[in-house]
Amino acid sequence: MAVFTNFSSKGRTVSDLPGVATLGEMNFAFMDFGQGDCTVIADPDNGILVVDCGSVSFPANGINDVVAMIQGWANGGRIRVVLTHPDQDHYNQIVSVCSTIPVTLVDHIYFSRAQSNESPLGYYVVNALGANQHVLGFPEIHEITINEMFDQEKIWNNSNQYEAPVETLEIPEAGYVVASGQTMDEIDWSIKIIAGNVTADGPMTEQSNAASLITLIEFGEQKALLMGDATTETMNYLLNNQADQIGNINIFQMPHHGSENNIPSVAFRNLVNPYSIVVSVGLLSNNFHFPRNVAIDFWSGGTNLRDNELVLDLWEYGSDDYTTNEDLNRINTVKDIWATGIEGTSEESFTEGLFLFTNKLSKKNQSY
Repeated sequence: MAVFTNFSSKGRTVSDLPGVATLGEMNFAFMDFGQGDCTVIADPDNGILVVDCGSVSFPANGINDVVAMIQGWANGGRIRVVLTHPDQDHYNQIVSVCSTIPVTLVDHIYFSRAQSNESPLGYYVVNALGANQHVLGFPEIHEITINEMFDQEKIWNNSNQYEAPVETLEIPEAGYVVASGQTMDEIDWSIKIIAGNVTADGPMTEQSNAASLITLIEFGEQKALLMGDATTETMNYLLNNQADQIGNINIFQMPHHGSENNIPSVAFRNLVNPYSIVVSVGLLSNNFHFPRNVAIDFWSGGTNLRDNELVLDLWEYGSDDYTTNEDLNRINTVKDIWATGIEGTSEESFTEGLFLFTNKLSKKNQSY
């Protein structure tokens, strides 16, 4: 099941039951996409942003739930999409989802890793994203680069069939603003990309992950940070260049679904110092066996989690076996699988799930 939460002047609630997108609040739906990622955000003005939309292992009804969520919140309006990077579990369903929703079309796509000026979405090959812009409503597409060398935006549109950039603009190093405003209660809010196309050595997959667009959502003093498959290089860039924006994050998306290969420096963790963590993952149901126990232990060592009683809530689709804190603690004892990824070391049967970690004594459907 999905996890729904919000930022508002009245505090934050969390639920596994979908609700309406409330005007004047920042609304989040972390969708259960199995081994993949999809976050739907309705901003205080009811603008809809979808951050990633891909999966290589759907739970039952996964795509239908996402379609219903976007359709309900968008209410026929156009949406914006952030595709963090060209790993298929982050983008391969956006064409299918949008082609299923009547009326609602995509206004802008923000992405990383343009293959070339002539083929900007050439790395996004699954479901032929580049060739299916008509399905999405011919959106304007923006490659966002905020890295060690450049702070720029390249824009393509259908005026020349996306075959060359129509504009290249400098953007502030502090971030590219996707949307911003002020509520009637005079609370400032913004959604912006604060890193993109960070460079890394190594194989193509590592370069792709490091390039992930990093999305910062702010509502007054409350902040969420969505990390895609960010690597240590990405997080080092954030630490060195965006530190003044990313301290004490209220909702933090664990990088790369909880991979042990993407654990940052202690300095980065202590800066971000999350109050709660969300992990989108096909739980121990694939060869990766995410999230790894070492990643959970590392991130839960931040003071905002460590110094309080830790609650680990797990929402799973279609399973009655793992629904309580005690159930998750029992799963957490399977150290050998989570630490090494070796199959066959447990007779437990795990399915897809979404984790939410928080330092509050919360239960599902209660505010905190």
